[in-house]
Amino acid sequence: MAQLEEGTYFEKERDKLSREITSGFEELLSTTNGLNRKLEEVQYYHGRKASRTTWYWRPCSQVKEEKIRDTTISPLF
Repeated sequence: MAQLEEGTYFEKERDKLSREITSGFEELLSTTNGLNRKLEEVQYYHGRKASRTTWYWRPCSQVKEEKIRDTTISPLF
């Protein structure tokens, strides 16, 4: 009986965590979309109609790649 209760508890907690993760991703996606719209407004305002939003994301991506490279463990031999 205790095993059944634990399984039920586990399933409830798993479902709760899944909902929280889904909600977090939805919020992240919404915020990112809003940011991209603002970046497009800035592009238009500054006359860079031909440039792409990804141009603004490039420095962020480069910093992320550098951090990944810095934290990667190098082989000992």
